[in-house]
Amino acid sequence: METREVDGTWGRTGEPSDSYEWLPEHPPPSSDCGLYDERTNGVLADRCDEAYPFVCYDEPLTTVRESKTWGEALQHCRDLDDKYFTYDLLSSAYDHRYANLHVQQAVTDEVWIGLRFLAGEWKWIDGEEMEYQGLPHCAPQWKHCGTRHKKNNNLEFRDCMEKRNFICSKTRIGDAQPYYNVTYART
Repeated sequence: METREVDGTWGRTGEPSDSYEWLPEHPPPSSDCGLYDERTNGVLADRCDEAYPFVCYDEPLTTVRESKTWGEALQHCRDLDDKYFTYDLLSSAYDHRYANLHVQQAVTDEVWIGLRFLAGEWKWIDGEEMEYQGLPHCAPQWKHCGTRHKKNNNLEFRDCMEKRNFICSKTRIGDAQPYYNVTYART
């Protein structure tokens, strides 16, 4: 659910957003909460005291809007580990079309992902096989770390010491697949 901030902007937990497909005549000035309408595939707004069915969703990806080197970004994600989840830079296990939504939230034009050129080949840090075609067989000099570009979603290769935003992903300990938790409720 989105909420209208005091300054009139819309966002989730205090982060402004302007990327919604509002339905015609929405949001009305008297509304302060937004919701997705699956019948029309758009966003409408209403008062927050109105009751609607809702979905709780535990997001498996986090865009970190702090610029760090590739190694610092990897360490930042791994420092989030707890007894239930492990965290890493975005890797191969995620649907990258879904991940591109998170790339758009970055302040930098590119974000670090868990792709690295090691021992003469490109590898995902989660150990998954590299399925992308067209990667250079030899990394350009000093460009041994992978990024995803905001504008064209292409994989790019950069000097690992450059600083940029990054995406952390979480996996439940013991699971090989990314963690998604969705809870449905009716009011």
